[in-house]
Amino acid sequence: MGVVRDSRYGSVWQGTQPYVYFADSQSDSPANVLIVRTSGNPRNLVSSIAKEWTLYDFRTADELLNLALAPQRMAAGIFGAFGLLSMVLASLGLYSVMAYAVARRTREIGIRLAVGARPATLVRQVLSKFMAVAAIGVIGGTFISLLLARFVASQVKGVSVYDRATFVFAAALLATVAFFASAVPARRAARIEPEVALRAE
Repeated sequence: MGVVRDSRYGSVWQGTQPYVYFADSQSDSPANVLIVRTSGNPRNLVSSIAKEWTLYDFRTADELLNLALAPQRMAAGIFGAFGLLSMVLASLGLYSVMAYAVARRTREIGIRLAVGARPATLVRQVLSKFMAVAAIGVIGGTFISLLLARFVASQVKGVSVYDRATFVFAAALLATVAFFASAVPARRAARIEPEVALRAE
């Protein structure tokens, strides 16, 4: 008699339950499941074990684990694809809105250039203003995501939904997109001649 580690049977999501193990020689019913640990290739033992027992449905532990996790991995792949698509669409939308908003200030930039403003100063001012707006959006989106993560926590086992790397990556990506969406049109507008900028609609 002895005590073994807690194990899960049937599903990796179920909690641990008490089990009692009997030796095959001490059991009234023949064993219907045989579990063998080996340091080599487990399939090499099939021929030797089959000499004493009739084996069917032979599978390795990795195959059983992959089979048990197949639905969850498929769902994770689908949700991951949708998450990636959402990130791409959000980045494209953010870039378009920021670039359009900066381009609308081309006339204002031309007026400032005409009265002697330095192009580098104008670019910094435009960037600071629009990056402040982007920062508010990123912080607000992160806060909402943290709140919604509570509803996902019940569906995730063994993994924290508050993954810092994921939140940092998403925030850094959106901030980078906002930066380039603001910097590219601002620098383009600051480089044109003031009279050309003043005629821009």
